[in-house]
Amino acid sequence: MKSKVIFALKLIITIVLGVIVAFFLNAFFSKTGIYCVSNILFGDKTRLEELKELIRASINIHEINVVVAERIKILSIVFSYILAHIVFGPRKTFRFLFKYRWVVGAVLLLFLVISRYNGDSMDAFEYIQNSDGTEYETPVVGFETPERSDETIVSTPRKFYYYSNEMPGTTLTLVHVLKNPIIVACDALVHTVGVDYAYSLDWYFYIILAVLISLEFFMIITNRKQLLSLACTMMIFCSTFYLWWIFPAQLINSMGLVVSFYYCLKTKNNIYRMLLGLSTAIFAIRFVFNLYPAWQVPTAYILLALMVWTIIDRFADIKSYGVKEWTVIGSCVALMFAGLLICYLENKAYISSVTATVYPGERREYGTYTLYKLYNYIPASLFWLKRPEHMSENGIIISLFPLPFILALYNIVKKKKKDILLIGVSLASILLMLYCDNGGLSKTIGDITLLAHATPYRAVDILSYAQVILFARVIALHKIENDVEWEHKKLQKCFALLCGMVFSVYSIHIARLSFGEYMPQSFTLIWSAILLVLAYIILSEISYKKYIVMSLVLVIVSLFTGFIIRPIRKGTDVLYNKPVSKELATIRENEKDTTWITIGSLTSQAYIKASGFDCLNYVNETPNMELWEKIDPQGTYNEVYNRYAHIIVYLTDSDTSCELIQTDAFNLYLSYKDLEKAGVDYIFCHEELSYDNEYFKLQNVYGENGAYIYKVIYK
Repeated sequence: MKSKVIFALKLIITIVLGVIVAFFLNAFFSKTGIYCVSNILFGDKTRLEELKELIRASINIHEINVVVAERIKILSIVFSYILAHIVFGPRKTFRFLFKYRWVVGAVLLLFLVISRYNGDSMDAFEYIQNSDGTEYETPVVGFETPERSDETIVSTPRKFYYYSNEMPGTTLTLVHVLKNPIIVACDALVHTVGVDYAYSLDWYFYIILAVLISLEFFMIITNRKQLLSLACTMMIFCSTFYLWWIFPAQLINSMGLVVSFYYCLKTKNNIYRMLLGLSTAIFAIRFVFNLYPAWQVPTAYILLALMVWTIIDRFADIKSYGVKEWTVIGSCVALMFAGLLICYLENKAYISSVTATVYPGERREYGTYTLYKLYNYIPASLFWLKRPEHMSENGIIISLFPLPFILALYNIVKKKKKDILLIGVSLASILLMLYCDNGGLSKTIGDITLLAHATPYRAVDILSYAQVILFARVIALHKIENDVEWEHKKLQKCFALLCGMVFSVYSIHIARLSFGEYMPQSFTLIWSAILLVLAYIILSEISYKKYIVMSLVLVIVSLFTGFIIRPIRKGTDVLYNKPVSKELATIRENEKDTTWITIGSLTSQAYIKASGFDCLNYVNETPNMELWEKIDPQGTYNEVYNRYAHIIVYLTDSDTSCELIQTDAFNLYLSYKDLEKAGVDYIFCHEELSYDNEYFKLQNVYGENGAYIYKVIYK
């Protein structure tokens, strides 16, 4: 009884202290606060007074608004968790949370959904119309990341299009379920409690699931080393690569496949074996039909090495299987191939269409030098403070390259450790390094290995993923002692220190070649010290204390790199609370199956798509050949529009023409006389339109604060 009372008191103290700390520090996590801190750290002292005023306002109870209250609520949980390590002890807190990690993940997801939070950067839609809006049109915590346009103007509008229309629940196919297994739950939330809750579930479910699966994945390859598994998971999922690239599905699918397959072979319970076998089949199908070869092909080589290692590692279990076990395994394999066949048949037209395109269908790349990007994790830790150009393209996993690869080779060659995982992933790494080096691969090898369908700028991302796997395995194979006698190992200590210095200096040098002016001198010195310490610990005999220090340093660096990259936004007011959105909702309710175009803007077409309408110039994942055959019957501009493309439309009294802007975007100059052929019913734009022509006239349906809707009436 006494221990329960003490526990309750400690818990109350932790929560109260967490709320107090959150209250006084919340200003630092606002959009303006982060910008002020960023400018101050990069030498602009003029923002200091602004930051002070912001702090004073944020701790004034009379000036607290709903956004500040939400921010304090979120930060209270974060700081309570941090303080729990002090009140209850770090080891006890960590072990408790790690033991119940799946429960913690479920509770966290429930909290996020009930609170209607999401991490999307929908700030581009703020400029659709000049209006006051609500407090929730800006993030509660953090700031937007508009540079990742593939999210803002591609994936996000597509999801809201389904929310606004009939979600594919009535015509549910295997492809729908595999692409989004929670689609039924999202559909139910849309029709019961609202879009905000559905989007929150859709947004956070996969992130939390990916982190939990990654922990299981690294627990397997590190022989159950919990802290090391956490560090490796953070190196991947707090990286600028993962957070700025809208969460590449190849990672969760490959890790989920390995974890499910490993435990399917290991378990003695045939019911569990069946469930894990089904999970294996689902992740395999998802991996195959997530059609993005640039990451898919390189990841496949890592996955192959992991699957071979899994079979060899669990071969003793496999040999003991009886009829029941093989029946279960055979059934799951049959279901997997049946699923692959069904998905192929449902995707056959899409696959044929994509492969027939100029881009990406005909794209072939045989290699170029991109290995420099492996060192970008150093400057990338500042991306959330100061945004360089092309942040997502420059994002990378925190991999400590080339240290993991060198240590893997040392273990294989010098120590003669016949570890199949190290050998397999090292061989895959060598292939990817050749592809990402100056010489590249020959045409024959590139075609045979299918890497010609990838691109060096994406393959290097997967190479960094391979390095984390090698790092985890190398450390796991080390013998970690509680006490190590150092007196007779002075030479080894000196060697480790020297190599650490070389590694640190070289890594900083390569990083500065790309980001020299971007990286402050103080920041460079801090990273030099971090790399030196990490290299020294890894290269020397690892004591238990040094293992803890190494893991904690990696966790802290990872958190610093990625903890604020993604904003926390409440609801979807930025989409649905604008005056023009109410007019769009009225049109959608009164008129079914209307076709729209937008003039001169990528954001506008995304907004119209998100509002539930078919928009001709919304991003074409595959060419709309039915349209192009009508307005370009001779195929004059086939090389331009036969591709994955963002399309910007301008109306003209001349003949229809197309102009390629970049690989995945072009301008469409649509002739007045072809507007009816295209079947356009409405036009959305940001300025008043007046076209004097003999083919159509425009009826102004709505015009206010920079947003205009015109109905097309054909003569």
